Amino acid sequence: MNKVNIVVKMEMLSECMDELAPMLDEFREATLHSPGLDYFNVAQDDENPSLLYIIERWQSQQHFEKHIASSYFKEFGSKGKNMFRTRSITRLLPFFK
Repeated sequence: MNKVNIVVKMEMLSECMDELAPMLDEFREATLHSPGLDYFNVAQDDENPSLLYIIERWQSQQHFEKHIASSYFKEFGSKGKNMFRTRSITRLLPFFK
């Protein structure tokens, strides 16, 4: 089974930063208890504070798919959808086996 690395890039609307922070913290806490999660971190761009990155590593694609099908994932997506200017998800596979 290949591990799956995920990078989510989100550009927040600056006026939503205070409202988004506790929601993102709840999402982080729920994600940290997900089966198959090896790594999870939220980072903020050094030069543009409205850019956030979520970096995740999952033991398999199936674990990641269960994560995105979860109620907490859907709730965060629903509540946060109007707080972002842009959002993209990149799936990365290991280059070296």
